[in-house]
Amino acid sequence: MIVRFIWKNGVVDSIDLQEGADALIIEGSDKEKKFTEEWYKNYLKGVHNPLPMSPAKTAFTQAVMDEICKVPFGTTITYTELAARVGNKRAIRAVGAACGRNHLPLLVPCHRILAKDFSLCGFNKGLIIKKELLELENALCHNSRRASVRNT
Repeated sequence: MIVRFIWKNGVVDSIDLQEGADALIIEGSDKEKKFTEEWYKNYLKGVHNPLPMSPAKTAFTQAVMDEICKVPFGTTITYTELAARVGNKRAIRAVGAACGRNHLPLLVPCHRILAKDFSLCGFNKGLIIKKELLELENALCHNSRRASVRNT
């Protein structure tokens, strides 16, 4: 997978994920590059430390992103559960739309959010990458709750 971090004004402004040979691309200062390289090495070991990141555009989207960040590495929840955590169990589609606007995958791990039947769905970087990220996390976190990948 190709992972591209873009820094602006001292925060991670976006992360792009693409299919392809493993590569890490960082646009930022030398300090930001070094910091990101260290963060990414730790992420691949199952250690997830925060990085400074740009906020979401709306309060609702920020609330969704905040809840996604609480889903532990190697675990998954459903969009239904995420909607309930945000405070409106009927807002499943709105939660899904907010996830679709996530410009910071890995930092805001929306790949951990699954359909009601725990199948893969709705990842703005593609289901192949979603599956790859879940498999990586599952491989690093064997004792996780609901971490297995279910094909659609």
